[in-house]
Amino acid sequence: MRHFTEIKKIILRKPLLYILLLSLIIRVFYLTLDNPLWWDSHVYIGMGKYIFSGGEIGIWESFRPLLHPIILGFFWKLNLEPVIIGKILDLTFSLIAIYLTYLVGKKIFSKEVGLISALILSLTSLFIMFTGLILTEPLAITFSLIGILFYISQKNQLKLFLAGFFVALSFLTKFPQGIIFSALIFVLIIKKDKLTTKIKNLTAVTIGFFIPIMPYLIFNYFRYQNIFEPF
Repeated sequence: MRHFTEIKKIILRKPLLYILLLSLIIRVFYLTLDNPLWWDSHVYIGMGKYIFSGGEIGIWESFRPLLHPIILGFFWKLNLEPVIIGKILDLTFSLIAIYLTYLVGKKIFSKEVGLISALILSLTSLFIMFTGLILTEPLAITFSLIGILFYISQKNQLKLFLAGFFVALSFLTKFPQGIIFSALIFVLIIKKDKLTTKIKNLTAVTIGFFIPIMPYLIFNYFRYQNIFEPF
């Protein structure tokens, strides 16, 4: 009983560290099971090869967002095995997402809520399963949480701009994440601010969102003659 009490005291000194350590152990163990990749996983890897080989090898599916394949393709171009790199990135972004969940929960509610939220996310079976499948979820969640963190920390238009920017990166990783941008805009509209402040805030978020989006829309126009083709 005394040893249990001592262990409890050690954990309570730095609870977030031990949540992240637990998360790491669980995910490393899950990766050792060597579960087969899904079709989508191979497509993202193939699209990365297609992009960085100028279309000579790989595969292309127009409805897939490009940010994840670009990252995988970049490492492939460096002669690194994309499957191994993809699993490492999944693990890294999963841990970052858990940490960001803590920060968001702490910022909005309290440290205790942040810790409980991080622990729940860490132990969520679906989130564990996505670690190592080389899908878009860990990266998309990480970008969206960074955007939300900037948004709830808003003290000036720069942070709102960065909120829009990172939410856009999340959208370019997984298209349904675009709903977060709509939510941010909706909150700014109903928030009780002066009209001039409201306009400035809406403009900052919108510009931040569309700066990363515009190159993608231009690419769609030249490739498909339709900027909305992938959607």
